[in-house]
Amino acid sequence: MPSNLTALLIEDNPHDVDLFERVAEKAGVTVKTCQSISDAHDIGGVDVCILDLNLKETNGIETIETFVRAFPMVPVVILSHIDHEPIREACRDRGAHYYLNKADLTANALLTAMQGSVLLRADKLVGTIRQHLEELTAQ
Repeated sequence: MPSNLTALLIEDNPHDVDLFERVAEKAGVTVKTCQSISDAHDIGGVDVCILDLNLKETNGIETIETFVRAFPMVPVVILSHIDHEPIREACRDRGAHYYLNKADLTANALLTAMQGSVLLRADKLVGTIRQHLEELTAQ
């Protein structure tokens, strides 16, 4: 059953790309792929980014920071082999909405993370709009 969601997978490991595409197909998710954050500038029409932390151009926490600076409006899910709670927390603190371990990737987990990320981003935007409206009406 199609989810009507489109994911941009930023991953430079071909094996992991294949794994993700198989899981995404089961989840009914359309996938666009690229190997780096800089390559992502040429790709549009996505609902959420699935981002590996260890790429050729960036590594670790720097990866999420670089992505959020480049694409502040795109919800992001980290997909990584790193399963360390301080890293998870650091990613969330820097803008990641969900963190999935590659070893635990299933169609259900993927859909939950993607849908949750989109909803969290929308909720944040509504909050920002509400705050601006309150400031305008207070003047």
